[in-house]
Amino acid sequence: MKFVWTFTLGKIEMDANSVESPAPYRVTGEDGWVEWVQFTLQRAYGMYGHTLADNPSPIDLHYAVMVYLKDERPVLVEGQEAINSYKLDIPDGAMT
Repeated sequence: MKFVWTFTLGKIEMDANSVESPAPYRVTGEDGWVEWVQFTLQRAYGMYGHTLADNPSPIDLHYAVMVYLKDERPVLVEGQEAINSYKLDIPDGAMT
């Protein structure tokens, strides 16, 4: 399954088996912007509060992109159906 986010200055791509499967991602675009995005995402938190590092799941990367890179106006152009179908499953009483 492929996931692609586009921005004015570049894009982020990821191939994963499912929205919950960790996988590497690729950042391409203008010099400076690529390094800034990589730096930002390395320190970003995913949907459940853990850091992304190098192999986040698509749902964690999507969360981080929409929160930490929102000023870059991200658009998910591939994988939207899979992201939309994700069911958040937090048991009653669980702390996240």
